[in-house]
Amino acid sequence: MVKVDPRHTSQTCSRCGHQARQNRRSQSLFLCRVCGFSVHADVNASRNIAEKHLASLGTSLAGGPPSDGLLSPSSDEGQALALQAQGL
Repeated sequence: MVKVDPRHTSQTCSRCGHQARQNRRSQSLFLCRVCGFSVHADVNASRNIAEKHLASLGTSLAGGPPSDGLLSPSSDEGQALALQAQGL
């Protein structure tokens, strides 16, 4: 078993690396305030944990995270998701 420090993995963008509390809009929505990347918050955090593990081995996820059909929607869709999460 490998232990990875989970601090800030749910607040850090797995695409651009920007970290801010405001990125985690709700329990389920992650929306990066810098690059607009939007994905389920648990998926984002798990990608960050995987990247931390790979970094500890001296490697990295080449070309970013694999596509799973949950990647960032268009900016308009990301805004709609953010508003929906806020109940607006």
